[in-house]
Amino acid sequence: MLNEVFKQSDLASKVIQEIDANELAKQMTTLIQVLLSSGSDLQRDDRLLIDTALSLWAQLVKGETAKGKKLEIDKEFILHGLIRENTWSVRDSFFNNYQMICKESN
Repeated sequence: MLNEVFKQSDLASKVIQEIDANELAKQMTTLIQVLLSSGSDLQRDDRLLIDTALSLWAQLVKGETAKGKKLEIDKEFILHGLIRENTWSVRDSFFNNYQMICKESN
């Protein structure tokens, strides 16, 4: 039902045109890096926030900006999350989101 509303009103296209996807993706990356660099054990809320930010970041990366360009992926950011992060659930979130990007891109 909600998908039909979006299709009929072309709301998704309008939202994408209004959002600066590059800036939003940078903000999500920064947020995740700040949480990961805190040096302490991540609390449940921190892990949930990272997972949500990664999901939004992945959606932005796999889509196109309003100008029709793909966003660049910071390889160091991904490697840190996949390999160097100590928290299993965070590594898993990085893996799942990166895998989704790879499956849906060329």
